Amino acid sequence: YRDTLPEKLDYNMHVRPILSDKCFNCHGPDGKKRKANLRLDTPEGAFAKIGERKNHSAIVPGDEDSEVIKRILTTDKRLIMSTPASHLSLSEYEKAVLVKWILDGAEYK
Repeated sequence: YRDTLPEKLDYNMHVRPILSDKCFNCHGPDGKKRKANLRLDTPEGAFAKIGERKNHSAIVPGDEDSEVIKRILTTDKRLIMSTPASHLSLSEYEKAVLVKWILDGAEYK
């Protein structure tokens, strides 16, 4: 799928629709629904230090070890995002878009 991706991704055209459809329900603006105290609808939320020790970020621009990349690519049902309980899943194309976006610098607009 990476071969079919645009050379330059546009956040509003390519990335935001995926995040909005598949991620914002649990990691968006609604603080009452937010899981893991993680907010992906803003760069401040996505790049903020998270975890029990506040020692890593969900998205580290340009870093293939970003937690979001690990979570969308894993096959471990305990770790995968979107969670099986959400009844949402990312297509291979959507995963490739998100990975490319993060590796390209995770620019929000």
